[in-house]
Formats: sequence, structure tokens, C-alpha cells
Amino acid sequence: MHLAFQVLLLQAQALLLQVF
Repeated sequence: MHLAFQVLLLQAQALLLQVF
């Protein structure tokens, strides 16, 4: 798994947490 992909996932999770 690429590190960039993992960072992208973390950012997506943070965004979801902010929205909900």
C-alpha cells in the first residue's frame, strides 16, 4: 500500500468526522 494512499484515507476520515 502506498503511503500517499494511506494519507488520503486519513484525510477522508478527518473530513467525515468534521461533517458528521
